[in-house]
Amino acid sequence: MMNFGIAGEVANMTHMTVLIDLSFCVLFQAIILIYSLQHQIQNYKAIIFLYKA
Repeated sequence: MMNFGIAGEVANMTHMTVLIDLSFCVLFQAIILIYSLQHQIQNYKAIIFLYKA
């Protein structure tokens, strides 16, 4: 019974770390996406500025 309890706790902990890892992964990808979008917007602004000038 004791071993099963420990195994259950370990399983719960690994499940939580997997969830945390997934959320960090999603967060990281979102940050990269936002950063690249901002970079593209700046490029478009520069192109429009050059086109107008």
